[in-house]
Amino acid sequence: MLIAIDGVDGVGKTTYATRLSEALGLRRVRSWEHAKRAAKEGKWEQWHQLMACGVEVNGPVEDLYSLDIIGVLGASAILDRTITSAIAYSDSVLIRERSDYLLNAWYLLVSRIEPPHLFVWLRSPWSTSSKRREGRDEKWGDIENKARYNRIQKRYAELFEEVRIPKIAIDTSRVSVESGTKRIIGRLRG
Repeated sequence: MLIAIDGVDGVGKTTYATRLSEALGLRRVRSWEHAKRAAKEGKWEQWHQLMACGVEVNGPVEDLYSLDIIGVLGASAILDRTITSAIAYSDSVLIRERSDYLLNAWYLLVSRIEPPHLFVWLRSPWSTSSKRREGRDEKWGDIENKARYNRIQKRYAELFEEVRIPKIAIDTSRVSVESGTKRIIGRLRG
């Protein structure tokens, strides 16, 4: 079983992933935990320098590698971010031009994992997400700008339409975590 959760920062991915992990007894996997660790260690400037050179902080390689390991192990998991995040957040022309290739590689790896599979897109308006992010100690300057946030949301909407596994979209500003979690589990059980 694979549940892939994605969406802009502040929509509730980690909260949903944790709740689903507890309810279903599955491991939660976060493929870009190193970036948050670097930010807490004061190395965020290094990430900005890498990004200026075209190196993605939340890169597709990490997402594909994590998914490959899950498949090789024959494990089930809940992904807290996916390849769609790397594509949606990217300002790299190379990543955007190769999004079909990256998504096809992702599908190939997903196919190695025992079904059911479910892609969950969590979304909320900028005002809701920005309020949720206020209490965090991280600085996410790349989405503090409402126009950039909306561009990323638009990319997610386009990618969501392209996803070729069962999927569900939840507006976390309108649906409680408990209700949303029940909807996801209900969708998995068909």
